[in-house]
Amino acid sequence: MDLRFFNSFKFLRRYFNLPGNKKLKWGIVEESHSSEDAEFRLCVLICGTDKYIDIAARRIFSQANCRLIKRLAVPAKRLSAGKEYAYIADNGWLIRLPKTFIADVYRSSWWRTGETEKERLL
Repeated sequence: MDLRFFNSFKFLRRYFNLPGNKKLKWGIVEESHSSEDAEFRLCVLICGTDKYIDIAARRIFSQANCRLIKRLAVPAKRLSAGKEYAYIADNGWLIRLPKTFIADVYRSSWWRTGETEKERLL
């Protein structure tokens, strides 16, 4: 796949079978468990819902704040910075990731013609 023409939102919309009327926005999610430190990850918000796509986990989650877990997703802007994107949340959180990050995470689940089961296991 030629990453120069990779459209992340179009790819994610198709990957997760999201309807065209659901707007997507970049975001940063803070996740913490009752006794652990917070972890910050890139996400894509599904506007008009409490749902978001956790890019690294390749799953859709709901935002939550209860005794056992806290998941707070905040909208962010994506800025190009050389070979990276800087994601800056509305509340000031910042994540810098390579421009190939989404493709790198999802590449293992892409169908490739001619790839055999033996090659996948190597």
